[in-house]
Amino acid sequence: MLLGTRKKPPRDLNIVVPHGSLSLMENFIQNILSYHSIATICHPSLSTIVQNFRKYGRQGKVITVTEPKHLLHPFHIVLNSPSTADMTFITAGGAVSFYPELTRNYHTVKTMTGEGVPRDQRLGSIGGDRFDVHPNMTFLNGPCNSLCPALWHHVSNHEEYAVVIWDRHFSVKSMLYDNDVEWRLNDYCFNSKCLFNIDVMVENNDIPPSIMPHSPQSVREQLKQIEDHEPPYEKTYKGLLYATACTEPIIVNIPLQDGTDQLNTLDELEVNHWVRQRDVMTCTASRKQHRRTFDTFPNSSTLPDDIYTVFLEQVNDYAASNALLEDIAQNTDLNGIVEGNILVIKQDRRNPLNIIDMHEKDVFLTNFLIRRQVSRYTV
Repeated sequence: MLLGTRKKPPRDLNIVVPHGSLSLMENFIQNILSYHSIATICHPSLSTIVQNFRKYGRQGKVITVTEPKHLLHPFHIVLNSPSTADMTFITAGGAVSFYPELTRNYHTVKTMTGEGVPRDQRLGSIGGDRFDVHPNMTFLNGPCNSLCPALWHHVSNHEEYAVVIWDRHFSVKSMLYDNDVEWRLNDYCFNSKCLFNIDVMVENNDIPPSIMPHSPQSVREQLKQIEDHEPPYEKTYKGLLYATACTEPIIVNIPLQDGTDQLNTLDELEVNHWVRQRDVMTCTASRKQHRRTFDTFPNSSTLPDDIYTVFLEQVNDYAASNALLEDIAQNTDLNGIVEGNILVIKQDRRNPLNIIDMHEKDVFLTNFLIRRQVSRYTV
């Protein structure tokens, strides 16, 4: 569609459905369209995000249906495609291409998923002859800029991709609005002319760290990692960290993500230095469920001048109970209910993207709010 009419009509139709919707689509394809089942196992490189997969055939035509795992948006399937050209989809009302310029120029770049496709196999645009398939961005002969594979992008930032609407009754923008899915192509960049190439970034520690900061000493070490990060972060804010093994909350620096110089969404805060909200070897994430915002005082009609957002860690088997939080919220029903670190930021009520640095004077009020409301923020 982006590239005009093909010499040969397309043979495949690849459908992505929300979790729990596979049976409805399966019934339509088999009983109404009279396609027969060919396969039920997806490519191994997609197995970590795919719940169910079906492949159907009829008279040389192929339809695939992919269902993401529980709590994953269909965008996780699209944005884990094997190459950038495959990160394009249509709905009844429009189309989205996440890498339109590359695609229109018949270039496609392998992703981490694409690296799992053997040379003699085909998946998406890899293995075909329509695009120049590149292993990395060195073909640009210059810096990657926003195309850098190692940088995170956000669906909520509409300027980062192309949207075409042909039916506003089924506007594709409804899927994109306030969507918290984020993605990157890979966890490294081999383009030597890029600011974020592997030779520069290799000196940085993993984000999130293998062991989350939990004690005053480990917090100081993580602060040093942020200070020494290469290339330097464009901007940092100050938040309040409730680490699992500390006796009091600590003021910490929270940088903007690499490649970001202006905050457009809270997901651009690199909170993973302090709270584990995604894993290291992953290229898509959804993190809104790991934060909660409160804008009122408990049992009061008075509105505070600022609002507060709490960032929690994702549920995992190795997060320790937060002893500091239990101490602050003693005599409440919180024993063992909160695991892992908690990070708090303060925002301007009139403009929530205006982050206000926290200071020691904020500790008392933040402790009060957490003591009264923390049970609402567990996930």
